[in-house]
Amino acid sequence: MEDSNPNMTPRELWQRAVSKVAAQRIVDDGTQDGAAFARVVKQRTFIRMVNSESAFKAAFGARSLRNSLSLSSKKLVAKEAGDDNFEGIGASSSSVVRPSAGAQFVPEAEDSRADSHAEGNLEKAERVARYVRVEASEEEGCLRVASAYSRRFYLSPNSKFNYSQFFRSFLYEALSFPTLQWIAVLVVETLVFGHTVEEAMYCAGARFFAPIPIIGERMRKAFRQIDKSANLMFVLGPVLFVIPPLAVFADLGETRKYIEPMELLPLLLMVLVQCGVISCKYGILPASYTSDAFGKIYQPMTPEDLNRTLILGAWNDPKNEKHFDLLKMEMENACLEADVDLNHTEINVGSAHAARAIRMRSRGIGERSEKRMNETPETVSGKELMAALVDVHIGRQLPSELMPFIMLISILYGLTGPVMRAWCGVPMFGGTHMSKFAAAGLFIASVMMFMANFSFAATCAWHYRRQYDVMEALSQMVRFPGEPLINFLPPKPKPNSKKGKIAPVKAISGAIIALNSPVPQQGGQPATKAKEDDDEEKESEELRELRRAAKTDEFDVVIDLKDPASCLCWSLVRRSMRHMGSSWARRMNLYSVIFLLAAFFSAGMILGLYFGANRINHRLATAASCYFLAIMVSFLVSLTVYEAAAINEMVPRVRSWLKRESVAIVAQMAYLGNGWGRSGTDDRDKQEAEELRGAYRLIETVEQYIRLEEEESQPVEVFSKIKATPAAVTFVVSSLLSMLLIAMQRGFTMMESEGWSYDGKNGEFAMDPSRQE
Repeated sequence: MEDSNPNMTPRELWQRAVSKVAAQRIVDDGTQDGAAFARVVKQRTFIRMVNSESAFKAAFGARSLRNSLSLSSKKLVAKEAGDDNFEGIGASSSSVVRPSAGAQFVPEAEDSRADSHAEGNLEKAERVARYVRVEASEEEGCLRVASAYSRRFYLSPNSKFNYSQFFRSFLYEALSFPTLQWIAVLVVETLVFGHTVEEAMYCAGARFFAPIPIIGERMRKAFRQIDKSANLMFVLGPVLFVIPPLAVFADLGETRKYIEPMELLPLLLMVLVQCGVISCKYGILPASYTSDAFGKIYQPMTPEDLNRTLILGAWNDPKNEKHFDLLKMEMENACLEADVDLNHTEINVGSAHAARAIRMRSRGIGERSEKRMNETPETVSGKELMAALVDVHIGRQLPSELMPFIMLISILYGLTGPVMRAWCGVPMFGGTHMSKFAAAGLFIASVMMFMANFSFAATCAWHYRRQYDVMEALSQMVRFPGEPLINFLPPKPKPNSKKGKIAPVKAISGAIIALNSPVPQQGGQPATKAKEDDDEEKESEELRELRRAAKTDEFDVVIDLKDPASCLCWSLVRRSMRHMGSSWARRMNLYSVIFLLAAFFSAGMILGLYFGANRINHRLATAASCYFLAIMVSFLVSLTVYEAAAINEMVPRVRSWLKRESVAIVAQMAYLGNGWGRSGTDDRDKQEAEELRGAYRLIETVEQYIRLEEEESQPVEVFSKIKATPAAVTFVVSSLLSMLLIAMQRGFTMMESEGWSYDGKNGEFAMDPSRQE
């Protein structure tokens, strides 16, 4: 061809030739279809054309995002990853995101970026969180989510477990003393993994390891420390993990008279559990943080960068302003793992009031244009619905009432040994100076280790509780009367919030007075009513209007699945929500394995104490500590599995609701087919029947998909690969309870029939000399 371009590929030459022939082709009926055929050729294939439709874009998010990247790559300007002007927290919206070299960002849907009116109403942290973006990574070879706060921190979908980081982290944590840990990091990271000394020092600083106590800012920078947290372990390390074992095993100051070596066994178990928990953290963290090639842990970091990786610091308080982009990152990562794109979906939530409440709680994420909101005020985007649900349920902080309870249980555990010593006539905290020091160190170490591990286990249960609540809310939306609107409204401002710690006390005392005194105040109006009016004055007019609307059931969030767009969006939001917090969920899954092993080991220790009593001596303090530890760990493991199983047990209920919807549709189709309930025109009846058939097929497909994915393919799992079910709960409870009952039965038999008792020297479990042969 004389006008051909020599740079064109053979496929492009073929397409051009075929389009020219098709443009001149006439079919038998005399109509020219060359233009239509040319359009098909231009779209490459029919499949490519279908994939560009909104339903396929939403259902296959990865493909949609890849196409968005290829279409927008020429419009996006990426700055180098080494830009030193990154402002981090508090940066302006135009300079927050810093893509790495060669990365391309996926823009929000055109509709959501246009005519946005919420930008000026957002707080600074919320505005920054909106600029979390999905990008194509050349170094990882996949799509990933970039942070708006933490430079060079990304979440990658379906990241693999890093066994190398797991084992080296376990080695570092097991050494227990900062100087030894710091030396181990430098040796292993430089000699084994080829890092520079500076990179190894950054790695040690990120793990709170230091060679000597850090004094002053100059020393902190010299040793590449993030802060001075390592100084605490220089004080606690010797007191907790060096002096007590040394004093017991070397019998310094007659320490063994008061503390036997077996009493250190529960403490050793808890230390190993914590080592395993921390090691799992480094094995699960994304490659952008732990990779030997480009990991953030080998580069300068801020305390905020480190805090966002801590489960007790970040995931228990996900809406903290220092990592306010955390939930948005997890949302985008969940959509990537679920392979959906919610930017192009819409869902009717039943009323304009419900839609306004959802938009308010979504904090501007996935917001539609002003024009679209005016055209369909009762409709929101799928991204808005997911963001609102995440903010309401997943964003909940760990209940503050739980920490005092954990502290109380930890102190009770620490006092178990001393109280049992006193029961046997031995001084609770030793008699000599060294034994007192060792007993005090053992008490503090036991309390701290128990508190830390209890917090990890409680976080597991809280994670699954939040997941259950969000899935329950999503399920209630498709069942009349729906999800209450009040659940999407922010809590009312606390009264007297400016008066600090006195406010809660006054609030409680005021509530008590109001409950015990029926006498109205302030001119016949109750004090609580006046306080409510004062609180309402602090809120916007829109929020007050929504609170008034929430007092009735008329404006609750209700989704009609007979609407195809709403049905598709609801199913995709549900699929995405199952993956919400997946990186943290994988940690919880591994934690459940660790705590299950700890429960069996602690129960096994009790069995060993009684069945091996003839060979190994033990005291009452040791047995009581083992019993306490075994019971509490078993309880926490069972609670975690129970909360996880509740999510899977919800699926059959949802499927039954969908089946009821299908039954009603089929019944209406039968009425139309038999001539019952006709509207009067055949065309209208045919249209209604066709719409009902489409809705029926879609609902049936959604129900089958939920069964295949949520019950068979990807159910909530515990203990690595075990489906969380009541059977799993029964297995854990029955196994651990059987071990404890066997141990108790053995101990009771030995004491009642064989003459054993804890009346030996210093509370030892010994046989009565008169019963010995």
